[in-house]
Amino acid sequence: MSSPKYVGIRTFLGAPQSAVNEVLSGQIVFCGAPLDAGQTYRVGARHGPSAIREASRVVRPYNPRLDLDLSALALSDAGDADVAPGSIERGFEAIRSHIGAIVQRGAYPMIMGGDCSIAFPVLGELYSKWGPIALVHFDAHTDTWDEYWGERYTHGTAVRRAIEAGFIEPSASVQVGIRGSGYGPSDVEQSRDLGLLVLTADQVHADGASETARRIVERVGSHPVLVHFDIDCLDPAHAPGTGMPEVGGLTTHDASIILVGLAGINVVAAEVTEVLPAYDPSGITAIAAANVLFELASLAGSHG
Repeated sequence: MSSPKYVGIRTFLGAPQSAVNEVLSGQIVFCGAPLDAGQTYRVGARHGPSAIREASRVVRPYNPRLDLDLSALALSDAGDADVAPGSIERGFEAIRSHIGAIVQRGAYPMIMGGDCSIAFPVLGELYSKWGPIALVHFDAHTDTWDEYWGERYTHGTAVRRAIEAGFIEPSASVQVGIRGSGYGPSDVEQSRDLGLLVLTADQVHADGASETARRIVERVGSHPVLVHFDIDCLDPAHAPGTGMPEVGGLTTHDASIILVGLAGINVVAAEVTEVLPAYDPSGITAIAAANVLFELASLAGSHG
């Protein structure tokens, strides 16, 4: 309350700035991974971190559902990974270096993408610290395709690549909100064949937010968890500014109730991806993303 929200340098939730080599053990560290070299349709998620930080100015630090004041915790914003536009390989290297420094110092990265391909290097760094990770993956798409036009590393293949590398524990992992037209039944069945639990958007709508949260908690158990939230998990009415919009998605209210229902799981990192400001003229997608990241940081803070 020392100054209006529109004053000062843009960091997420107004958190103090820090270099990655200055973060402390136990801190919740906001950071950006502005890589969109893996996108296959609309591009522009490289600008997602700046839009989410700007939108976070409307988010206050107290979470009434969890009775948690984030401003009472150790927070920092460690800036963005120094990715190279157009190079997914160099982008992965930069993300692994940036996120790895945070993880190895015992802090909890809250990551703003970027496209969904960032999950692969992030999961690699989490694996080096925690071993196989439980993935809670909110998305309209499974991201378990093998390749796109001969390319094995895209935003649609990240989960498959991570499972193949051993970064993910499939038996403790779940995909939430999957929907939309596809190329065939294998689009969803390939995730189940890899060992993932798939909760389609239709199932979420039928079961309700609280039951969906219960199933996720039951699935992940005590495993360390990465929560990956592709903003296209939300219906385009709530999040139009994204790369691959699909009708029939979650509402922002349902998403927030599900996330609050995950309280108690061991969230060691989280990421919000696929925010494209150029397709978000009113800013509602960035506002939704900022609030999702606020809920995810609250989960990490409440568990710690």
